[in-house]
Amino acid sequence: FSNTTINGMDASGKTVDEVKKLIEIGMSGYRLTVEGREGLREEIAGVYVGLFPEYDGSLEQILAVQNPYLWGLHWKEGTSHSVEVLAGFDQEKLQTVVEGLVCMDEDAQRPPADASLSEYIPGTGYEIIPEGDGTQVEPEIVLEGISEGIRNLKDKVSLEEMGAYRRAAVTAQDPQLQARAEAW
Repeated sequence: FSNTTINGMDASGKTVDEVKKLIEIGMSGYRLTVEGREGLREEIAGVYVGLFPEYDGSLEQILAVQNPYLWGLHWKEGTSHSVEVLAGFDQEKLQTVVEGLVCMDEDAQRPPADASLSEYIPGTGYEIIPEGDGTQVEPEIVLEGISEGIRNLKDKVSLEEMGAYRRAAVTAQDPQLQARAEAW
């Protein structure tokens, strides 16, 4: 119908195939930003992972339920639809792109530092030195998080939010470390 939008795109008078073509054109410029610690920002262009749309039949369903006798209402009021378009990609290309990211460079990664006890401080004793965040990542978590981000056409993903960074084995809240600090 006239005055119809699908996912914010004007679909007035278009066939299902024409709308799919517009979605494909929109996806051609897709980029995913990967954010990490210490200001790390990297981009993955959809073209490098063989990005393509996957449809669930929603477009065809929208067309099938249109009642031609109600075209006047749609012309006057308009109709807005939202369809879920999931993205597919070439898994091997994605693997290659992810392995080439700066955050995946093992030489540039810093392991997390465990919490520890300080040297003796006269008048105070020993203090707990908190654990330190590193930049070492779990490759499987990074790959899965980026895959999920691309599949859902997100603008950005955060390595921190996806839990991709390795954590220190001993934290400042460790009961054994706290007991040792008190005992000493």
